Order: sequence, then C-alpha cells, then structure tokens
Amino acid sequence: MLDKLRSFFQLNKKNYASAVNVRGFEFNSLLSDMNNYMREGYLSNAVLHRCINLIAGEIAKIPLVLKNEKLEPIDNINDPLLKLLSNPNLEQSKVEFINSVMINYLIYGNAYIRGSYESSESNYLPQTKLPILLDVLDPLLMKKKDGCWEYGVGHNAVKYLIGLDGNSNILHLKGFSNSGVGVSTIKALESQINQINLSNDWNNNILQNSGNVSSVIEMSGDTNLTAQ
Repeated sequence: MLDKLRSFFQLNKKNYASAVNVRGFEFNSLLSDMNNYMREGYLSNAVLHRCINLIAGEIAKIPLVLKNEKLEPIDNINDPLLKLLSNPNLEQSKVEFINSVMINYLIYGNAYIRGSYESSESNYLPQTKLPILLDVLDPLLMKKKDGCWEYGVGHNAVKYLIGLDGNSNILHLKGFSNSGVGVSTIKALESQINQINLSNDWNNNILQNSGNVSSVIEMSGDTNLTAQ
C-alpha cells in the first residue's frame, strides 16, 4: 500500500547530497552542499528569500558616515573613499552594491569585493592606493591557493596576489568560522528549510495528480509504518 502511495505522490527527482531524519521519516537534504544554497535555499524558499532580501535591503539603505581614528564623523562629501562607495562601479549604485554584498554574505557566509585600478598590472598585485572601481564576486568561483586569491574556473581563473602583510585587491568578508571560509546562515536553518520545501513538493504533487487527502492514519504507541 505504501509503495503505491509513494509512486503516486512521488517527489520530483533531484540529486540529493545527504539524508536528514525528521520525526522518524528520512528524507534527503539538498542544502549540505554550498553549491545548492542559492538554488534550493534562496530561490526555492519564499520565506528565506524574503528574509534575506529584507535584511540586505535595510542594511544597504543605511547612510554612509566616514569617521577618523577617534571615531569622530568626517563631514567631507568630496572624500575619495565616500565618492567611491557612493558610486562603486558603472552598473551598480551604492544601495545595489551593498545589497549584493549582503545577499552573498547571508547565503554563503562569504562575500568578496574586488578593487580595480587603471593599470591592468595593478589589478593583480596588492595596492595601497584607493581603487577606481569596486565589484562583487561570486563566492562559488573564489578560492585561496598558493598565496593568491584565485577567481574563476580552469584556465580562465585569474589570480590576485596576497602580500606578506595579508594585503590584497580582494576583500573577504566572512561569517564566524574556525577555517578560512565562513559558515552560511542557511546551514543552521537546513532542517527547517528542507521541511518547508518538501511540504510544498508534497502539496504540489497532490494537486498535479488531482489527489484528495480525506483521511489520516493514526497509530497508537510507538508503532511505525513499514513498506509491508
């Protein structure tokens, strides 16, 4: 009987990474792999999508204030750093730029900002001067290797040298972690997100198959249903 129910209300087939046990029933989790945080977490869960957008959007709207070493506000609208942050690149405004940074940070636990310079050679070597452009990089394409930040895949990967003092043209913002890579907030919410996603899949399959759930099977004690 249960086999027939499973085949009738079969969930969409996906490449699951690991198993999670909820209330005695085992289902597979797509969120154990960071590559799936965007697709199965942010894009597939309306609640998570709204929360991340709301947090990132509110942070992006906070006015920028420059302060000196004594944490005293600097009232200078022509300050080069303030100008750069107000207009970070040719495609994004300040709000859009900070919003992108925060969404990456909240989804992956990591955000990478690249500083670009007029000279192409300066783009790959650590600089002490202010860049002319800032852009947000995809965390999934970034890794640290042999004293460099490496961005991209295969032969198309670009290397950005990390100086002995840790200075680089790549700014890495990461959540708390004991390693060099931050831990995503989604990791802590993995069980809840999977429950919501699977509940939605179950309901959608019932509707698609014109099903009608008209009764509930109740078992007394600690009895568990089996395939037999």
